[in-house]
Amino acid sequence: MAATKPGKHKSVDPSSPQKSAPGKNEDETSAILAELRGIKDLLTETKQDIAEIKEDLLTLKGEFAKALTRIEMVEAKSAATDESLKLLRRQTSRITQLERALEDADKARCNGFRLLGLPEGCEACDLVDFLGALLPQLLKLPDHMKMDIDGAFRVPRQRQQPNRYPRPIVVNMLCHSHTMMIMQHAKLHGPIVFEGNKLLFLPDLAKGTARRRKQFLAYRSKLKGMGAKFGVLFPARMRVTYQNKTKDYVDPADLAEFIESFSSVLPFSTSGIPNFNSYYNFLAFVFAVEEINNSSELLPNITLGYHLYDSYNNQLTQLRAAMNIFSRKDVPNINYNCKTSGTLAAIIEGLPSEESTQISNLISIYHYPQISYASQNPFNRYIVKFPYLYQTVPNILHIIAGIMKLLKHFNWTWVGIIIYEDDNSLHFVHLLKERIEQNGACIEFIEILREWPNLRVDKMHQTIHKSSTKVIISYFEMQLSWNFLHQTRMLEIPGKVCITITDFDFTTHKALKPRFLNNTLLFTGMKKNIPRFLKFVRELHRYLRNVHFKNVLGEEIFFDENGYFPMDYTIINLINLSKWNVDYNIVGSYKPYALPGEDFTINEKEIGWEAAFTQSFPQSRCSQSCSPGYSKLPREGKPVCCYDCTPCTGREISNQTDMDDCIRCPEDQWPNEKRDACVPKIISFLSHEETLGIILTLISIFFFFITAVILGIFIYYQATPIVKSNNRNLSYILLVSLMLCFLCSLIFIGHPDKVTCVLRQATFGITFSISLSSVLAKTITVVMAFQSTKPGSKLRKWMGSRVSYSIVLSCSLLQVFLCLIWLGAAPPFPHLNMEGEDGRIQIECNEGSAIAFYCVLGYLGFLAGISFIVAFLARNLPGSFNEAKHITFSMMVFYSVWVSFIPTYLSTRGKYMVAVEIFAILASGSGILGCIFIPKCYIILLRPERNNRKYITKK
Repeated sequence: MAATKPGKHKSVDPSSPQKSAPGKNEDETSAILAELRGIKDLLTETKQDIAEIKEDLLTLKGEFAKALTRIEMVEAKSAATDESLKLLRRQTSRITQLERALEDADKARCNGFRLLGLPEGCEACDLVDFLGALLPQLLKLPDHMKMDIDGAFRVPRQRQQPNRYPRPIVVNMLCHSHTMMIMQHAKLHGPIVFEGNKLLFLPDLAKGTARRRKQFLAYRSKLKGMGAKFGVLFPARMRVTYQNKTKDYVDPADLAEFIESFSSVLPFSTSGIPNFNSYYNFLAFVFAVEEINNSSELLPNITLGYHLYDSYNNQLTQLRAAMNIFSRKDVPNINYNCKTSGTLAAIIEGLPSEESTQISNLISIYHYPQISYASQNPFNRYIVKFPYLYQTVPNILHIIAGIMKLLKHFNWTWVGIIIYEDDNSLHFVHLLKERIEQNGACIEFIEILREWPNLRVDKMHQTIHKSSTKVIISYFEMQLSWNFLHQTRMLEIPGKVCITITDFDFTTHKALKPRFLNNTLLFTGMKKNIPRFLKFVRELHRYLRNVHFKNVLGEEIFFDENGYFPMDYTIINLINLSKWNVDYNIVGSYKPYALPGEDFTINEKEIGWEAAFTQSFPQSRCSQSCSPGYSKLPREGKPVCCYDCTPCTGREISNQTDMDDCIRCPEDQWPNEKRDACVPKIISFLSHEETLGIILTLISIFFFFITAVILGIFIYYQATPIVKSNNRNLSYILLVSLMLCFLCSLIFIGHPDKVTCVLRQATFGITFSISLSSVLAKTITVVMAFQSTKPGSKLRKWMGSRVSYSIVLSCSLLQVFLCLIWLGAAPPFPHLNMEGEDGRIQIECNEGSAIAFYCVLGYLGFLAGISFIVAFLARNLPGSFNEAKHITFSMMVFYSVWVSFIPTYLSTRGKYMVAVEIFAILASGSGILGCIFIPKCYIILLRPERNNRKYITKK
């Protein structure tokens, strides 16, 4: 057994103190690091939580702001709601007050009355004071009776319309007894008239009473149709006398039942006057049904029957009759047929437009065809809205087209229109007005009638009588046409032509006033005599729209795409033969479906005009026709047919009557004296044959010969000192160039053509440049001659003819160069000036380039200016040798002529412009000739003693 060494024991003993201390530190460090890591993780988590909290805070802040905004909006809405509630309470209170006021006013109506007919504007002061003074005088009240007026006002108009009647005045009295006193005195007094106007005193009724009274008034036309006598009693009762029995009705429904009880009677009367035409049509209808039933060609194996109802022009009665037709019993049951025998094929009615439309709305529910032979409602033509309605009446558009043909034939452009106030008539006048204005005619007045009292007819009569038109167009339904002519039979309106559209049979009634009726032209459906009285109604079923057949006269029967029955029209002229006899003549026709040119015929000779018309037919125009040479000038504020005639001016003419505007003549033509035709313009140019051309030609030739004589004198006396001292060769060149200048002016006279236009300005410019170059050379030669005499002068070597010739040649060639450029770039050419002078075509030369023309003139001015300056500088030469002064004066003359030439040239046209240029050429050329050569000829011919060297050289 061996023992262990101490050193080895220390190295291997783990529990020794030397080895345990470092291990403990490492453990503590690790623990601390672990704690630090935990703290770090905790801090990271804390930061994340803080960030999330911040985000939540921001979100909460936004939500809080939105909540505040919503709270403010709610508060604002709450405030607005409070205001609305307050306003609603105020409005409710106001409405309550108004209702109470209306109730009080309705209760107070018993203290008031209505005054009708008092002209507006007659009250100069307060209306209450005016009535307080007027009513006692009108009613002749005793002095002790006093009236206490609480208030008065005029009723406002309910719609925009012309002021035909004065507005009623509502007068409120303080006491009901005063109102009754006024009404009683007004009744006892009889008719009350103020300033020619009839006054009516009516009670101011309560609403219910007024409504019941209005319902009674709606039955007036029905009662007239029955021939009954009736009257409205105060406050709201209707007294009816029929068949010698009188009864008062308080309830309008009772009156309606009374009228309905006679619906099974066929009165065939209108306003108590037997209407034989209606009875005739009834018999024709019965005969037609019998013919159809007995015919093997028309509706074979089908038997037609009929059931007649009278409408009495009562809408309620019409609707009840329609229900009776559908239910087949006297007491109608809706959607129940009490009779099974027979099938309803169609309904034929002759109701007015409005009633026909109401019936159509009812009939279309059951899909029954409806045939209307009287309604002309313009709105019924819409197939989609009224698919089962067929109208065998004239088409309004065709009637209007026929009227326009008639107006155009007689050249009537100024008309008046009278219609009744219903939808059909208003639509008719709207279409007619458009067509009249499209054709250049005008309407003086449109009178719309609403009812038939004599007062209204008097107003209509005044309108017609005061109008300047000779043609009146009236459009009414058949019943209204009779009322219109019947009411106006007492009127005498001479010189008026009435064009009426109606199917009324005038021959069965009393004669009307000849002054009115004899000038009446009627547009009515064309009637023909059918063999065997064959008037029939064709099969009417759901395929009626495609029906197309020929009747016994061979005429095609069909309905057009709008459900209208094609119809031709006859123009009838009524003639009053005797007191009880009215006849008519067929004077023309209008066939809308005929070819153009064959659709309208009129026989003027068959029309019986009244004796007041002195012409072949009446003239109806606002203004007289404007004859050719005049145009129409519309009058301000008047229709287009009212105009003045103004003569055409300038180059304008009018070759037809009543032209709206004058027409302009072509450029090569001009109006004649009457201004009704264009005539060719006169060709104008500076001719050799006219006085001005002859004078200028003679002057040119005269100066040419004068220049030639002077040239001959200089040649003859060429050896004399004065000719030699003035450089005779330059003088010869100058004189020859002046001769050419005078001759070139002749090129300007005569008919311009291409050659003369090219030669005019070029020849003038070149020859005049030679003349001015010669003058310049003479001036320079004179100066050099005197300067060379000084001792030591260097100008001696320049003395000689070569310098002068060089000046003339160089200056002239420069002008030739300018002219060649001008002729090459834009040469002059003949031009026809149409606008220069009235009635003339001026043949003139267009310069081609104005710049080139003024460059040529400017170059001549430049040469003249140089010559003038040099000559002016030589003004101190010896007095005996005074040619420099002569040249100065000649250049002054040249400048004076051409400076005045330019504005004169620009302000003239035609041949006078050419004459101005010729005058400038002759004047400037003669100025040079006179100033330079005349003094020398004077010395040569008249003072030969001065023509010596001694005189010329003396100082």
